[in-house]
Amino acid sequence: MAVGGLILGIIAVFLPPVAVVIRAGCGASLLINIVLLFLGWLPAVFHAWFVILDKPNARQRHEERRYEKEYVRPRSRSRSVDSRRSVRRSHEPFNRPSYV
Repeated sequence: MAVGGLILGIIAVFLPPVAVVIRAGCGASLLINIVLLFLGWLPAVFHAWFVILDKPNARQRHEERRYEKEYVRPRSRSRSVDSRRSVRRSHEPFNRPSYV
């Protein structure tokens, strides 16, 4: 855990919902933490610590996005000629009259 995570852990002891908002944003984790805070201070602190350890910080999310852009090759959208022939076109009728 870096210095930012350590400071966030200390904030979680005194104001658990604030630490959850900083790490995870306003979402389900915040609502769970607020309910736990009403049930007791200690469960809210444990939940805040769990969110801090579970969710990646902004630097880690940025590194993951950069890795995906650089190293993950996009899928090829081209199809082989054989697969085009096997696909039935929707504008062709199913039962074509024999005199046409």
